Amino acid sequence: MLDERLAAVASLNYFQQRENCWNLGTDQVRGPAIILNNVGKGRTIYISGSLEANYLYDRVKSTRQLLASMVRYLGGNAPMPYTLQAPTGVYGVLRRAPKGDLALWVLANVGFKDAAVGRTRQEYLDLQNVEVGIRVPEGRQAKTMRLMRADKVVPFRLEDGYAIAAIPNLHIAEVVHLELA
Repeated sequence: MLDERLAAVASLNYFQQRENCWNLGTDQVRGPAIILNNVGKGRTIYISGSLEANYLYDRVKSTRQLLASMVRYLGGNAPMPYTLQAPTGVYGVLRRAPKGDLALWVLANVGFKDAAVGRTRQEYLDLQNVEVGIRVPEGRQAKTMRLMRADKVVPFRLEDGYAIAAIPNLHIAEVVHLELA
């Protein structure tokens, strides 16, 4: 029986195949599941399927760990540009602000407003003391850290190259602005 949802893909010999894609119904290998390739200083990962899209709905911890390890691999194990100590579902987007400062958008998507898709919580939850760390670029110094929505400066500490502070109360979103000298 052919699984028409999978495209047959052959691994070429200059790629490094890491895992196989199995059809559980027929107990057959359907082609490579994960392929790695290095080109010059660049790295690529091919994944058959859409792990990132599935994770949005299934929230399987091992999928999150796999995606995180891929990001670290693609970045050459460089330090992460920011860190978050928060419940699952809270994520960040780091942007460069005018004058080279950094702005971390922290989004607390820990609620859902659409009961039609089967999620029961209808209100977003407030979170307390979400810890954020923004990597200070080499040759720069952290000057101040400001919560833009709350409109207040927060104390921060420097640790392992990161400016670290707590967002005392996070409701849906906050923008953390790190002013650099």
